[in-house]
Amino acid sequence: MQTMGNTMRCDQRAGEVARLKEEIAALRVELDEAIAKGEGGDQTLYRDLITEKQRRICELTGEKFIEVY
Repeated sequence: MQTMGNTMRCDQRAGEVARLKEEIAALRVELDEAIAKGEGGDQTLYRDLITEKQRRICELTGEKFIEVY
């Protein structure tokens, strides 16, 4: 029974990681559009959202998150 519970949690994490990666891809498109339009405030917003989602992925996968400025 413990194995089944661990498998379910692992599957849920994998699903959340996949969802976050899709959201990051969409945000990168928005970021590229903001850069093309020269919208500085939007660029910062999209970068912050991407960073937040990348940090969450690292928490879920156990990877170390290194923020680059």
